[in-house]
Amino acid sequence: MDRRGGPGENTSGLWFNLHRAFMIMGVLLNIAGFAVIFVEKGGFVDPGYTLGYAHAVIGCMVMGYSLMNVIRGFLRPDLESPRRRRFKVTHFIFAGFAIVLSNVNFIIKL
Repeated sequence: MDRRGGPGENTSGLWFNLHRAFMIMGVLLNIAGFAVIFVEKGGFVDPGYTLGYAHAVIGCMVMGYSLMNVIRGFLRPDLESPRRRRFKVTHFIFAGFAIVLSNVNFIIKL
Protein backbone atom coordinates (compact mmCIF):
# COMPACT_ATOMS: atom_id res chain seq x y z
CA MET A 1 0.00 0.00 0.00
CA ASP A 2 1.23 3.42 -0.89
CA ARG A 3 0.81 5.80 2.04
CA ARG A 4 2.52 8.76 0.39
CA GLY A 5 0.32 11.79 -0.01
CA GLY A 6 -0.65 13.48 -3.20
CA PRO A 7 -1.63 17.09 -3.77
CA GLY A 8 -3.47 18.28 -0.68
CA GLU A 9 -2.79 15.01 1.19
CA ASN A 10 0.80 15.02 2.33
CA THR A 11 0.92 12.12 4.80
CA SER A 12 4.58 12.75 5.53
CA GLY A 13 4.06 16.42 6.37
CA LEU A 14 3.84 18.14 9.71
CA TRP A 15 0.03 18.42 9.69
CA PHE A 16 -0.58 14.71 9.14
CA ASN A 17 1.99 13.64 11.74
CA LEU A 18 0.59 16.06 14.34
CA HIS A 19 -2.97 15.00 13.51
CA ARG A 20 -2.12 11.32 13.91
CA ALA A 21 -0.16 11.87 17.15
CA PHE A 22 -2.90 13.99 18.74
CA MET A 23 -5.65 11.59 17.69
CA ILE A 24 -3.84 8.60 19.17
CA MET A 25 -3.02 10.56 22.34
CA GLY A 26 -6.64 11.70 22.61
CA VAL A 27 -8.00 8.17 22.34
CA LEU A 28 -5.45 6.88 24.87
CA LEU A 29 -6.41 9.64 27.32
CA ASN A 30 -10.08 8.86 26.68
CA ILE A 31 -9.48 5.18 27.50
CA ALA A 32 -7.58 6.15 30.66
CA GLY A 33 -10.42 8.47 31.67
CA PHE A 34 -12.96 5.71 31.13
CA ALA A 35 -10.94 3.35 33.32
CA VAL A 36 -10.69 5.93 36.11
CA ILE A 37 -14.42 6.69 35.94
CA PHE A 38 -15.48 3.04 36.03
CA VAL A 39 -13.13 2.28 38.94
CA GLU A 40 -14.22 5.40 40.85
CA LYS A 41 -17.95 4.84 40.24
CA GLY A 42 -17.77 1.06 40.58
CA GLY A 43 -19.38 0.51 37.19
CA PHE A 44 -21.89 2.25 34.95
CA VAL A 45 -24.02 5.09 36.35
CA ASP A 46 -27.45 4.37 37.84
CA PRO A 47 -30.13 4.72 35.09
CA GLY A 48 -32.39 6.43 37.66
CA TYR A 49 -30.15 9.50 37.53
CA THR A 50 -31.31 10.74 34.12
CA LEU A 51 -28.74 13.48 33.49
CA GLY A 52 -25.86 11.33 34.68
CA TYR A 53 -27.10 8.40 32.60
CA ALA A 54 -27.36 10.58 29.49
CA HIS A 55 -23.82 11.85 30.17
CA ALA A 56 -22.54 8.28 30.44
CA VAL A 57 -24.28 7.10 27.26
CA ILE A 58 -23.05 10.10 25.25
CA GLY A 59 -19.55 9.53 26.65
CA CYS A 60 -19.66 5.94 25.38
CA MET A 61 -20.78 7.19 21.97
CA VAL A 62 -17.89 9.68 21.85
CA MET A 63 -15.51 6.90 22.82
CA GLY A 64 -16.90 4.67 20.09
CA TYR A 65 -16.64 7.31 17.37
CA SER A 66 -13.11 8.19 18.47
CA LEU A 67 -11.95 4.59 18.45
CA MET A 68 -13.60 3.89 15.10
CA ASN A 69 -11.92 6.90 13.54
CA VAL A 70 -8.45 5.97 14.76
CA ILE A 71 -8.81 2.31 13.73
CA ARG A 72 -10.20 3.32 10.34
CA GLY A 73 -7.32 5.80 9.97
CA PHE A 74 -4.84 2.94 10.24
CA LEU A 75 -6.85 0.93 7.69
CA ARG A 76 -7.53 3.78 5.28
CA PRO A 77 -7.54 2.94 1.57
CA ASP A 78 -4.82 4.09 -0.83
CA LEU A 79 -5.16 7.50 -2.45
CA GLU A 80 -6.15 5.93 -5.78
CA SER A 81 -8.68 3.50 -4.27
CA PRO A 82 -12.34 3.92 -5.25
CA ARG A 83 -13.16 3.59 -1.52
CA ARG A 84 -11.00 6.60 -0.61
CA ARG A 85 -13.81 9.13 -1.10
CA ARG A 86 -16.15 7.18 1.18
CA PHE A 87 -13.38 6.92 3.77
CA LYS A 88 -12.79 10.69 3.75
CA VAL A 89 -16.50 11.47 4.10
CA THR A 90 -17.08 9.00 6.95
CA HIS A 91 -13.81 10.07 8.65
CA PHE A 92 -15.10 13.65 8.64
CA ILE A 93 -18.59 12.63 9.83
CA PHE A 94 -17.30 10.43 12.69
CA ALA A 95 -14.97 13.22 13.82
CA GLY A 96 -17.82 15.73 13.67
CA PHE A 97 -20.11 13.49 15.72
CA ALA A 98 -17.40 12.93 18.33
CA ILE A 99 -16.68 16.65 18.63
CA VAL A 100 -20.33 17.73 18.80
CA LEU A 101 -21.30 14.99 21.26
CA SER A 102 -18.29 15.67 23.49
CA ASN A 103 -19.25 19.34 23.66
CA VAL A 104 -22.85 18.44 24.44
CA ASN A 105 -21.59 16.11 27.15
CA PHE A 106 -19.42 18.83 28.61
CA ILE A 107 -22.39 21.23 28.76
CA ILE A 108 -24.70 18.58 30.27
CA LYS A 109 -22.32 18.03 33.15
CA LEU A 110 -21.83 21.73 34.01
